[in-house]
Formats: sequence, C-alpha cells, structure tokens
Amino acid sequence: NKARLITLIIFLVFLMVFKHQVSHLMISKFKTIDFDVLSKKIANLNETGLDYLIVPNIVHLVKFDESFFDFISYITIKSIIVNHKPEVILIHTNLRSFQGQYWNWLKNESSCIKLIFISKPRYIFGQRILHNFHAADVTRLLVLMKYGGIYFDLDVFVIKSMHHFRKYELSIGWSEGQFLGNQVIVAHPNARFLKLWYNSYKTYYPTKWYYNAGELPTRHILNSNPGLVHRVKNEFGVTNLAVMLYQKLIPDEVWQQDFYCVHLLIRHRDYLVPFDSVKIFDEDNIRGYNKTFGAMVRWLLFGSSKLL
Repeated sequence: NKARLITLIIFLVFLMVFKHQVSHLMISKFKTIDFDVLSKKIANLNETGLDYLIVPNIVHLVKFDESFFDFISYITIKSIIVNHKPEVILIHTNLRSFQGQYWNWLKNESSCIKLIFISKPRYIFGQRILHNFHAADVTRLLVLMKYGGIYFDLDVFVIKSMHHFRKYELSIGWSEGQFLGNQVIVAHPNARFLKLWYNSYKTYYPTKWYYNAGELPTRHILNSNPGLVHRVKNEFGVTNLAVMLYQKLIPDEVWQQDFYCVHLLIRHRDYLVPFDSVKIFDEDNIRGYNKTFGAMVRWLLFGSSKLL
C-alpha cells in the first residue's frame, strides 16, 4: 500500500509539472497581445500578418468517449508529426488512455504526444449539449483560448508545415460562398474571433449539426467583420473533396502544391462515395488503393505514392 501511494504521488507531481510546463511554453514565448489596439496600428492586420510568429507551435486534438484509436487517427497524427513538426501534441480527452495497435504505434514512434484530461462539456450557457460533436466544437474553442496553437480534427491529413499561418491572429478555412470550416484553426489565445465565436453559443441550437460551428459565426460575425481572421479560401482543404480523395487519382504535385492539409470527411464517406471499394482503411488495403487518398498515405508511410 505504501509503495502504491508513493507511485500515485509521483504520478500526480509529474502531471502538475507537465501542465505547468505546457502553460509556461505558451506564456514565455508568446506574450499577451491586445488585437483591438494592434489592429488600429496595423492596417489589414490579418491580411499581412506580423513579421514574427505569435501562435505557439502546439497542436490540439479532441477525442471524447472513444478509447479505440483507428487507422485514420493514426494517419492524422503521423502526418502532423512528419509534415508540421509541432513542439507538442495535446490530446484533450475525458479518458485516461487509449487502446489499439495504432495507439501503441504512436506511443513508440513519438514522445511529443501528451494526454490532457478534460471533462466533456455538458452545458453551454445553461443549455444542455446533446451531441459529442457539439461538445468537441465547444472544447476546441476553450483550449485555443487557453493555450493558443493549432487545432485539427482527427481526420485531417497534414501535407505541409502550418508555420506560415502562425504570424496571424487567427487563420481559418473559409471558401467563397460557404460557411467557415472549423476542422482546422490556427489561433493566438487572445484572438478576438475566438471569444466572439464562443459567446455566440448563447444562441445554441442543439438540433442543428453545423449551425453554431459554422453557419452562425459566418453569417453573424465574419460576414460583417471579415478582418477578424486570416481567410484561407482553399488551402486548408475543408470543403467537400470526397471525389478528389476517393474517386480520382490526381498527380502528387497538385495536392502537394494546392493544400496545406485536407479534411478527409471520413465519417461522411458512406453517403458521399457509397460505392467505394474500401469501407474501412488499414495499413494493408491502403497499399493498393489507387485513388488520391491512397497516394497521400503511401507518400507519408513509405516515402512514395506508388502502389505497393
């Protein structure tokens, strides 16, 4: 019993030290910025950006309730590590650990992945949050306001380093004529849009899948004040690219040049590409998957997009 108590104390001390180090990383390197004041001094602040980096090189992921790590989650994190090279990847979760061979692979391949325990939000401004994806929508805003950094959904494939966007207050995918895409967000913790977006949940519609995540902030905040963000029209790949990914094979140089990252739409494939030959991807069937997504994964895992 005494040995167990000592072990528990050591673990708790380690956890406290790590959390302090993550917070210190952000505070020491990226000072507080008043963007209202700064935007009056620098015209078109989020068009030109600053001459130095203001967003910490911390990547945030959110995963609630599901302990199993699948192949797509593995590919997402692998692509972040290889192609972006963050200082740390924080997985915010209400679980103590994950399971499965792909999680074991990640633990063995990289030491930059850390779990941050967080309770899944159940209410927002007094209203009950009904769905996991809405809880994740809220959580990404909370962690970015706390730490700053880069948020990715767990089905985003990173192709190139995101460091270019760390000089802006907040960068987000927002194509012409569409709502913003919240699958990729690069933000300073004091970014004005983060707070406005979070406060817009005072009008929360739990029965509408993407209203608070995309429609409301676009219509009622950004359309009237687009200068709050650095608008990335296409390069974050947050539009519907299912045909390109799963029905076509485009040249490597096209997707490598056109996109910094791509949202894989993995939970939507069953109706976007219902006749695709592969239903669940793994490290074996990806070798012979002769579509753009197959080429991307082979390029990441094996150094060549060629069929194996």
